[in-house]
Amino acid sequence: MKLTETPIRNHWQLLPNHKSKLQPTDPEFIELLDNFAYEEVITHGNLDLKTRLIMIHTSTIGSNVVTKYKAMVSSALNVGVSQVEIKEVLYHGMPYVF
Repeated sequence: MKLTETPIRNHWQLLPNHKSKLQPTDPEFIELLDNFAYEEVITHGNLDLKTRLIMIHTSTIGSNVVTKYKAMVSSALNVGVSQVEIKEVLYHGMPYVF
């Protein structure tokens, strides 16, 4: 499965200059992941991109995936989510994780 233009564009918009550590060793997995995450998920439904990134950012708190949390914070900042909004999400989400 080849990457289409949409996930390439969305990935670049959300995570500019990101270099996947898996790309050199497992390019097929990265193609599947990027097509799913940066095309199917990110374009599904009627949410605007800012709201969608806040929700994805929130889900990374609950799943306790620190590297993805950091990436989603960067992505959220890249689409206009403010630092205050990111802190609010963290403050409201943390009590339910522990």
